[in-house]
Amino acid sequence: MAPRRTAVNLERTMAQLAVASPGKTTSSENTPSPESASESDGSVQQDLSETSTTGGADTPSALFALISTRERPRLAPLVQPYNLGWRERIESLETTRAVKIALHLLNDDLEYAHNHLIGPAASSRIGQSPDTTHKLLMAIRERRCKLYFNAEGYWKNLKHPLLDELYAEWNGPLKLQQAIEKVDGPRVGEVKKRPLEEAQFDELRRIAEFAIQEVLRK
Repeated sequence: MAPRRTAVNLERTMAQLAVASPGKTTSSENTPSPESASESDGSVQQDLSETSTTGGADTPSALFALISTRERPRLAPLVQPYNLGWRERIESLETTRAVKIALHLLNDDLEYAHNHLIGPAASSRIGQSPDTTHKLLMAIRERRCKLYFNAEGYWKNLKHPLLDELYAEWNGPLKLQQAIEKVDGPRVGEVKKRPLEEAQFDELRRIAEFAIQEVLRK
């Protein structure tokens, strides 16, 4: 059993409780680190919690807190999602398209992010008309698929309240993309890729948080 914790945020507590599964050891001797597993065999990471131990429905904030604890996404994402169990939980949320897309991108699930951007799910009853956050996520999805020319077209015509905050260090999103393109290749070492992967992880988390807060403000 997971140890008891005093939590200020109830939803974060739900996320933390979901990580621990009764009857399973958390010993470091028996559990390989996510970092080593992804780099050694490219296998899809499986979180210990496929269902919530609280018995309640997931919320966007709770899932965001859970997914944000994963290791940083790589510039070249896995062929499959980081965690297949998270896909269904994201899909079950009663929330906006932007929130689902942002969470799917955090989970390296480019297929389901695409479905909500321009696929069948884009016309679902929950789907709002595309807004600036939707367009921002489209640009990032294209970049993560290495469709750099397509992404560049979105960046050039994009306005969003997060742009200055997200990309000030890089002098704009196009400069970040160009830096990513330069290290896009199997022969480029970890030392050069890591800062860009960390920048991408921060970008994905902040956009997801923004999309969730937009819903809460309505």
